[in-house]
Amino acid sequence: MTAATSITVRVPLIIRQRGGRKVVISPDGVVVPGAPRQATTTADPALLKALARAFRWRRLLEDGRYASVSDIARAEKLDRT
Repeated sequence: MTAATSITVRVPLIIRQRGGRKVVISPDGVVVPGAPRQATTTADPALLKALARAFRWRRLLEDGRYASVSDIARAEKLDRT
């Protein structure tokens, strides 16, 4: 009977976080097969519209075209909230 031997193999790799998940990247920059793939995202139209309005309204307030949010709401025919 022979004695058990062990072999140590060292592979340089990088573990990065992408989208909250850890991904193993090989030394040549390739994502290791079997690793979870990064999920594709889709834009939320309602959120984009709200952001666009917010930036526009801020610009209107800063330029002095309207004195308050209430004035903008009246001009846009929206509730102040």
